[in-house]
Amino acid sequence: MAIRLRNRTAIVVAAMLGLWLGCGDDEGTACARHTDCTNSQEAMDVGRCAPEAACVEGHCRAWCPQTCSVALEDVNPCEEGYVCSESVSGVEPRTTCRATEIACDSADQCPLYRPGDGAWSCEDNICRFPGFSYLYEEE
Repeated sequence: MAIRLRNRTAIVVAAMLGLWLGCGDDEGTACARHTDCTNSQEAMDVGRCAPEAACVEGHCRAWCPQTCSVALEDVNPCEEGYVCSESVSGVEPRTTCRATEIACDSADQCPLYRPGDGAWSCEDNICRFPGFSYLYEEE
């Protein structure tokens, strides 16, 4: 009986140690592009906030974007790497901090905030600004 108890204790300790060390960790849904994450489990788990989803180092990540408004063209109301942009998802358009590329058909659909001297352009249907990189930019 004592041997069985010790074996069970050893198994429980080994299992706990494996979880603590990350053995069997699920890093999330594998992906190659941001679009792979749009309907991922990670995006569904975030909830009903019209989440932004991105492929980050081969795994999907999703979050509720912060709302923002641009008062001055040279002041970014968002964290580094994010840019304030109007979102058309959901019932009403809203302005949120975006970490992924902003789609466009023309430069007038790009953000009001200007990250430096220059102007936004719409290149290959993505808003681009000289010297600016999105936080989670696809290669």
